[in-house]
Amino acid sequence: MSAESSQAPPAPRFRLLLIEDSAIAASIVQGHLDAVPWQRAELAHAETLAAGLARVKEGWDVVLLDLSLPDGEGLEVVERIRDVDAHVPIVVLTGHDDVRLAERVLGASVQDYLVKRSLDADALWRAIRYAVSRQQLVTQLARTMAEARENEANLHQLIARSADGVIVLDPGGAVLFANPAAEALLGEGRLVAGRGCPVALPAGETSLELGGHTVFIDVRWVDVDWQGRPSRMALLRDVTGRRRAEELRLRLERTERLAAVGQLAAGVAHEINNPLAYVVANLELLAREIRRLSSQGAATEHLAQPLDDARHGAARVMHIVRDLGVFARSEANEAIGPTDVNAVIEGALNIVHAQIKHRARVVRELAPVSRVGGAEGRLTQVFVNLLINAAQSIREGRVADNLVEVRTRQQGREVVAEVVDSGCGVAEEHMPRLFEPFFTTKRAGEGTGLGLAICRSIVESCGGSIGISSKAGVGTCVRVRLPV
Repeated sequence: MSAESSQAPPAPRFRLLLIEDSAIAASIVQGHLDAVPWQRAELAHAETLAAGLARVKEGWDVVLLDLSLPDGEGLEVVERIRDVDAHVPIVVLTGHDDVRLAERVLGASVQDYLVKRSLDADALWRAIRYAVSRQQLVTQLARTMAEARENEANLHQLIARSADGVIVLDPGGAVLFANPAAEALLGEGRLVAGRGCPVALPAGETSLELGGHTVFIDVRWVDVDWQGRPSRMALLRDVTGRRRAEELRLRLERTERLAAVGQLAAGVAHEINNPLAYVVANLELLAREIRRLSSQGAATEHLAQPLDDARHGAARVMHIVRDLGVFARSEANEAIGPTDVNAVIEGALNIVHAQIKHRARVVRELAPVSRVGGAEGRLTQVFVNLLINAAQSIREGRVADNLVEVRTRQQGREVVAEVVDSGCGVAEEHMPRLFEPFFTTKRAGEGTGLGLAICRSIVESCGGSIGISSKAGVGTCVRVRLPV
């Protein structure tokens, strides 16, 4: 591409008519126009009102008008130009800094009022550009309104047949018109002419509780002239299907990512198991050898504690690897059988131990309970999610002051499991939405808003229920009930 072709197109040339009796003032105006090289203007000069009136109809972009002329002065000058051309933009240039005169002149459809002694190039060009832009808008608006009036009957018919809801309100909020789609969306008989709109409709995407279910609506407000009255029109589009599809897509993506993580976890667990088995076996062999040497009188006391630490550490790694494998198998088609909830909780605690240990003490109150009819891996996923939520609600560093309690008890034909934390709690206004997909109160990067929704889905698939009680600044209790 050549340098010439890459340059921006030249700015449009404005055709300006200056009606000014002072040659010096005209020269100053010309100088201001020339001072901005990227703006272009063709300036014609008339020294009297009569000369200016003779040229007004020549199609000027802006008339620059002095209010003190030999043959005319003040507001009369503006009125006489308007008699010739009612629409040409006028910018007044005057030597009088008179607020009352400025108000009167601007009220007579003048675009701007500039005082000569404080005039500079930027102010002059700004006034010219704004005058042209405003006049273009006025012209377009007038054309649009004329077309709208001509087609009002057709417009009403189109609105009535529109698949999108349309509601027109007067400035006081009373309903002037509602098409059938709006009535179907918000409920038959709810939109009554002369009464207020029965629901709040903020601009943008919003959710409404209608007929016991949630509907998502995209709302756009526009100012309109309705039957000669200034009004506001709401355009309503039902986006529930699109929103559900998007939620499903994100959930599927999340599920695929979790499946990939599960496969990775299973692979890691398998790879760790084999060398870990050698470590455990060799530690046992070493323990037997130390016992043999000790029985022969060898000094082995200094080896006992390090060996015990190593054996306990290896046993802990084995437990984590085992629980990680269980968690990795938490798929929808996993076999459902009698599952020990206490063992599931212990496994989940092993998995999230690293996330809790710097935040809180863990207290277990696990009573003997019956087995439940749920998949071990999927129930592990539930308690891992709940324990991670509990950990993330507590700031690091004050372990002694904070608790994560896990309790189980038998209650008739149900096993009740509770995860209780002393964290930040949940604000009351957020409580009704905690199980909504993609709703989260966590900081950016700490959650997707799917954890509790997945937990509820898993628990309900086992025939159980899950509930939350919380108080901001005090803590949270999540209660899971599972049938035996």
